[in-house]
Amino acid sequence: MQKIILETDASSIVQALRFQDVDRCSAGGLLWELKILLQSNFTSYTVVHTSRSYNSAADSLAALGASLSLGEGPIVDSIPNCTRVLVANDLAPFYE
Repeated sequence: MQKIILETDASSIVQALRFQDVDRCSAGGLLWELKILLQSNFTSYTVVHTSRSYNSAADSLAALGASLSLGEGPIVDSIPNCTRVLVANDLAPFYE
């Protein structure tokens, strides 16, 4: 994978990743690190703002991760059914 499109419902993150200015907010170090990772691992990347309603699959995965007990292993072998359904629903308009 050489090109990536990141979608987020956080417009401030989109702005921070699009501009080269140093962000002095509390998450500035993380944003700087993300920029470096994107630049060094992809030939091109795009960061776009999307409506929160299009972010249900990511929201589902985040909620699932937050509900895991400390020390519980990550889910790496398969996509959880709850997320599989959300992704299928997101893709449905493209296949109609």
